[in-house]
Amino acid sequence: MDEQQLKAFIRRILKQDGYVPGGGGSPLLFPTPTTGDRVDLSNDASDATVTAAMALNTLRAVLVRIPSTKAFTTAANINATTLGGNVRVALYNVSAAGYPTTLICESNAAISILTAGVKAVTLSAAPSLTANTIIAIAWNSDSATGVLRGHNLTQTVPIPNAGAAMGATVNNGWTIASTFGTMPATFTAGATATNLVPPVILLTAA
Repeated sequence: MDEQQLKAFIRRILKQDGYVPGGGGSPLLFPTPTTGDRVDLSNDASDATVTAAMALNTLRAVLVRIPSTKAFTTAANINATTLGGNVRVALYNVSAAGYPTTLICESNAAISILTAGVKAVTLSAAPSLTANTIIAIAWNSDSATGVLRGHNLTQTVPIPNAGAAMGATVNNGWTIASTFGTMPATFTAGATATNLVPPVILLTAA
């Protein structure tokens, strides 16, 4: 058996066992979610120590790569770690230039984070995501004090032509002033590139 045959054999065995290759050429392997599984888009256990800060009337978005193809329901969760106001979360498609474009889905209503812990979120549509595509996790708040559980920055995607010098922080997202409320159907034009920790949105596999 030569090298190519061996690789094909390993892929076939892994697929039978319910595993798929990780995104972005990663050597990691992720189990394929089954119905009812809660899925963290970053597939990173170190998220437990990371937090995402809110900003008053500010629309923010960070790019992430989808690890495996899967359809999801409208049920989702976020986790509040510091109290303050309300938040809305959303997923957006992303252009080749790394800018968020059209809305995939958003939270149906404002989510109160006046108490700590896991919050149930109902999404406006059931997302169906494709492996190795890049989407944006977006959020806005009516308070500057709230904090959510966040993604590890190593699991976010730098925007093309990030413009940072070597050794400096690389931009992975966008920020723009926007009155808190329903998320825009098309992401607001003119946002400033920045580096941010996005909130974890746990999706539910269909």
